[in-house]
Amino acid sequence: MWDWTSSALTTHHSLTDENGALKMAAQQNSVKLQKLAALEQENQQLRALLGAKPASVQTAQAATILQIDLDRMRQRVLIDQGARDGLTRGQPAIDATGVFGQTVTVGPMTSEVILLSDPGHAIPVHIERNGLRTVAMGSGDAHRLILPYLPRNADVQVGDTLVTSGLGGVFPAGLPVARIVEVNRDPSEPLALISAQPAAALDRTRHILVLSAIPVATLAPAATPLTKRAASTPKPRTVKSR
Repeated sequence: MWDWTSSALTTHHSLTDENGALKMAAQQNSVKLQKLAALEQENQQLRALLGAKPASVQTAQAATILQIDLDRMRQRVLIDQGARDGLTRGQPAIDATGVFGQTVTVGPMTSEVILLSDPGHAIPVHIERNGLRTVAMGSGDAHRLILPYLPRNADVQVGDTLVTSGLGGVFPAGLPVARIVEVNRDPSEPLALISAQPAAALDRTRHILVLSAIPVATLAPAATPLTKRAASTPKPRTVKSR
């Protein structure tokens, strides 16, 4: 009986230890699986981000968001790329689905990016359906842009897509910016009240792509009829008096 009891207790302790070890291993495997799932999702986001690079842009740098500031009056993020990585002030930034913002402050190793939704940010756009040009401004809400300069009778419809117009020399033309979600035409007001939802995930994305700055081409002034006439008119000769 003593031998049986001793053997049973030994077996029980062994099974208990083995059970605890298996539980610990299961927890560790669960953590590893969660990490692998997170890495797979991050890799998918990075692949989509790199695929969003416009063909007209020569270089682009992937950056990770380190800090966010989404206050009502200030919509900005801090990224892990700076002057040492070749970044400069005013470079456009996108995520996998659309325009994200642009760099406003560049430090040695980090940079601050202002979001489209910042109340102080404005971006030249046009409606993809009809080419109507306007300006989209931030509202302080990461899910809403406003178009404050279109007249009441402007050809704007809910569902219209806004893309960058290329004006201003910051954002390349044709990048997705937002989609019109509300058009309010008050007969007593000369301008329409128009709201749009940003294409980029301004409050959710973790990685962005900072595009190279658009080179400023130095063009010769275009010839006008006046300049042509001036060029063809012979210059009067100065006659020296003896």
